[in-house]
Amino acid sequence: MEGAIGAATVFGALHGLESLAQAVGTAGRIQNAPLRVRDEPRFGARSLLVDTSRHFLPVDFLKHVLDGMAHLKLNLLHWHIVDSNSFPCGSEVFPELAQKGAWSYPDAAYTVQDLKDVVRYALDRGVRVMPEFDIPGHGAWHWAKPNLSTAGCADVLDPTNDAVYEFLTQFLGEMAGVFPDEYM
Repeated sequence: MEGAIGAATVFGALHGLESLAQAVGTAGRIQNAPLRVRDEPRFGARSLLVDTSRHFLPVDFLKHVLDGMAHLKLNLLHWHIVDSNSFPCGSEVFPELAQKGAWSYPDAAYTVQDLKDVVRYALDRGVRVMPEFDIPGHGAWHWAKPNLSTAGCADVLDPTNDAVYEFLTQFLGEMAGVFPDEYM
């Protein structure tokens, strides 16, 4: 297959084009041509973790990160989006989570549309987005839902409270519609 890029998927083709761009480099030519490259990932998940609960990152910066990930042929953004520090994750079902839990609402919070925009932008670059919601603890749930916390620790959802499961079913159901990855 001389002079061609072969791939089983569109994302493999994108990575092949990235390999070609890396071989060409800034000089605009391939050193030591002709060149044959067999490039395939050793691991299925090549990821980067971003924590926006402790340090809010604007959507444009997240897109910049995703561009870099695509250049490095990384394929999974592990988005640690909430923690006990802050709840910047928007929800149309429970808007009070970000309104009361983000560092600064609305300046340091993502709308549901922002979340969908990041997921779509990532997918266009062959990157999956896997959100992390710390459950039962470390979720800053208590700012908006204090009735769901344990008596001893405000950061921990009370597993003996049936309302916790009703809430999580609704919230995680909404997030499953925003983040289509098989893992959350």
